[in-house]
Amino acid sequence: MRTRCSVTARHPDPRVAAGQPPPPLPKTGFSREERALLPRLRISCYRTAERVHRQSGRGDPNCRHCPQPETLHHSIFNCEEYSDARRSLFDAYSKLGLSTSTFDVILFSRAHACLEKRAQAALITFLMTYALFERL
Repeated sequence: MRTRCSVTARHPDPRVAAGQPPPPLPKTGFSREERALLPRLRISCYRTAERVHRQSGRGDPNCRHCPQPETLHHSIFNCEEYSDARRSLFDAYSKLGLSTSTFDVILFSRAHACLEKRAQAALITFLMTYALFERL
């Protein structure tokens, strides 16, 4: 127990170090690919154009639809191309009583398990609407 507490306190994610890890993903209702994507988003392991360009020097770091760097934050909060899907995502979160104020709040919502699952489904739907799911 002492070792577990020591390891947890040194975890690089401050939420885990504070004893508040993200809730586990539901075991049913999502495909294997969807279940794999959510943790990757949480640990910032995704392939946006900006990230690929920064890490390898390949490709254009800008969004396909506007002159801004394509980051996940840009795609979810700012890109005009995704405004309709974004509105649907934010409406779904609002109906669940969840905030959409920051990127972390969207990925790490502190809701009951059934609400969390619906929120994650709304996020996956948003990402699939414009083929972001396949690119990430």
